Amino acid sequence: MVGVSTLGQSLNQIDRLKTLQTQLDTLSQQLSTGKKSSQFKGLNDDVIISQRARADLSYTKTFQRNITLGEIRLDLMINSVSEIQNQTSLALDFVNMEITKGQADLDQVTTAASNA
Repeated sequence: MVGVSTLGQSLNQIDRLKTLQTQLDTLSQQLSTGKKSSQFKGLNDDVIISQRARADLSYTKTFQRNITLGEIRLDLMINSVSEIQNQTSLALDFVNMEITKGQADLDQVTTAASNA
């Protein structure tokens, strides 16, 4: 029984190694050529997108515009998060300052937090 199990495991490992070798060959070719596939049939679901992009450059311009808009939105979000962090830090500093005084005025802390 041990021999059959070992043989089955070995055959399974050999099959997985063949699969990995095939994937490595495909990825190596893609890396060296800079293309996903050398033929349209290798693009699978992306064939239509690729053919349209080659046929009409306006699709490529639209794609580039969408990327630019996405970058702008990301920059705005990053700036907003940074500003929120700054304002939160200022409000926290004010609360700490009130606590160190020994007499924290809840109204002033609430007003400072609202303003921040």
